Parts: sequence; C-alpha cells; structure tokens
Amino acid sequence: MKRSVRFFLLALPFVLSSCLLWADQPLSSPKASDDNQPSPGLPNIKLSIKGKPIIAEVANTKAAREKGMMFRKTLGENDGMLFVFLDSIPLNFWMKNSSIPLSIAFIDEKGIVLNVLEMVPLTEDIYKSSGSTKFALEMNKGWFVKNGIKPGDPIPGVLEAP
Repeated sequence: MKRSVRFFLLALPFVLSSCLLWADQPLSSPKASDDNQPSPGLPNIKLSIKGKPIIAEVANTKAAREKGMMFRKTLGENDGMLFVFLDSIPLNFWMKNSSIPLSIAFIDEKGIVLNVLEMVPLTEDIYKSSGSTKFALEMNKGWFVKNGIKPGDPIPGVLEAP
C-alpha cells in the first residue's frame, strides 16, 4: 500500500502537467464557417471566357494551393479559384475536405485549356491534367460545360495572373 501511494505522489505532477498541456490544444479543427469565406490576402483576378465574366481568387503560394477551396460551403455562380504554378508540369488534384462540387480546367503555359474534369466532393480521387499545366481553374460543377468551354479554348488574361 505504501508503494502505490508513493508512486501516485511521484506521478501526480506529470499527470497534471500533461493535462495542462492538453488543455492548451484546440479541441477541433477551425470551424468550417471560419473557412467558408474567401481566403484573406489572396489576390483576385477578373477573367472573361467566351464573354462570361469570372472573378477568381488566385492561389499562387504553396499554402494557398494546398488549402484551395477546402471547408467552404458556397461559391458564387461566376466565382472560382485560379491555381498558379511556377513551372508547367503535369498536375494532380483531389477534393479532400472540399464539399462544393467543382469542375476543373487545366490550362497550359500559353493560356489554352488542356482538359476539363468534373470532381466529386469529399473524396481523395485523383484528377489529372492531360499534359504539362501552368494553371488550373476551379469553378462550380458543370460551369465549363454550361458555358461551352472545352479543350483548345483560350483563357484570356490568365497569363497576367499574379
């Protein structure tokens, strides 16, 4: 009995300090409502594709590209996100933590659409560009088809993205 009391008294400071450290940690990830708004600090670009105006947030940093549209609940009808990469390479995207159904257009270094894909929300399915890609534009699912945008179409203004 004496040994167990001594062990308890010796262990108590470690248990308490662990509890205090744990209490400082967030209990959950940031609320979806916090991330539902456009990302602060991301530049916007106005594009027009076949006469249809778009306002796209520009994800031109590694952190912005990794977050993308994760945790958002809504997206305006003609709003999107333009991903800008330093080099033109084959790209893969997924929809982990992205609950908005999206379409993606992969765009080469000349501003020409390579391929358009419809993506399934909240999956880790891989969506691949059909070649070397410098830009990717995400819009609401079906937006490209609805507006007649297809491979080979130019995206004016995309080369001026910050």
